[in-house]
Amino acid sequence: MNLSEYPRRDILENATEVTSIGSCAAEDGVQFQPVVPAATVECDPVILPTPVSDNRKVQTRYSHPPLFCARVPRATVVGKGFVIDASQTLMLSPQLALDDTALANPRRRTTNANWHSLAETDTASLRQRHVSGSAILLASIGEHIWGHWLLDILPRLFLSRMCRLPAAKILISCESRVSAKELLELAGIAREDIVEYDPASDAVYCDELFVPSLCRTG
Repeated sequence: MNLSEYPRRDILENATEVTSIGSCAAEDGVQFQPVVPAATVECDPVILPTPVSDNRKVQTRYSHPPLFCARVPRATVVGKGFVIDASQTLMLSPQLALDDTALANPRRRTTNANWHSLAETDTASLRQRHVSGSAILLASIGEHIWGHWLLDILPRLFLSRMCRLPAAKILISCESRVSAKELLELAGIAREDIVEYDPASDAVYCDELFVPSLCRTG
């Protein structure tokens, strides 16, 4: 079946809110654990050297979306962070916020290109892989860019730790920066606990998948 034929929904739709996703049973279905509500924070102004900003003050107000971690039992990961749950519904990773409106928006060309390329893929033709036990998904669009690792991916690892998850493998794309493994090791992840997959050719089945949300917008 091509992914374009899958029903699509947000990863939190019909999910159950719990206080601790680390202690849920497999038969409980998809759950999410709220961690931090949406907020806007103020910080000291930053002065950049000339001629970058002409010594003008830059943004001092930053907003972040609600932070949470979702748990998807018997999940399959394809492409750059797309999740298929046990009911064979394409549950889009929260950082993508991909829906029909986004698909029609020319300003979202990167997301569109990733979806359309993926939609033409027959999932049965992908190399089937299995990660036993628990895994935390850190694959994401933009993972080949150093700044996205610092601003988007590592904060999601910290968010997963706030949820006190059980011991888990870390699932990343082979398209991540070469230094990604070193960053994860600096964060205390053992090299043998890092699992790489190819977003172009692999479908990775996970007994239990944790998906931390994106920690910023824009």
